Amino acid sequence: MKGKIQLDITIQDRFDSMYENLFSQRRRYTPYIISSFLQEEKFILYERFKAKLGNLVVAPKLDSPKALFEFLKRHNKDFIIFEDEILNSRKEYIDVLSGAICSSSDSNEPRKVQYFLDNFIFKGSIIISSIRTKEELLRESKLKDILRDCIII
Repeated sequence: MKGKIQLDITIQDRFDSMYENLFSQRRRYTPYIISSFLQEEKFILYERFKAKLGNLVVAPKLDSPKALFEFLKRHNKDFIIFEDEILNSRKEYIDVLSGAICSSSDSNEPRKVQYFLDNFIFKGSIIISSIRTKEELLRESKLKDILRDCIII
């Protein structure tokens, strides 16, 4: 393979990188999606990661886009992890979540989390766990912006 460099990055390396990113001094943290997180190796690393991180907020099942907006606003500077398959939610949920995850594609400035006329800039970090594979997630057009701005493990 002339001209190509082969990198062997393990799942453990990816979790270590995620942990280091969350404790770096950054203005905005990289959001992550842990795909196929029930796969045995990923699940073990995921549970270790959560225990090591310690100070994260596990999002409850939210019953409306407004509840999601209020939850993100209340936990604006926290490490939040979604374990309830939020990426399967209706487009209205995805739109609110996109504000906390995505940057503007032309300026790289953070988007505002918005619900009708109320809005704010999210300053925390989001990790989403999903039982779906990376390939399944990539087929969802409503997730295009979120997937563009997240690192998928």
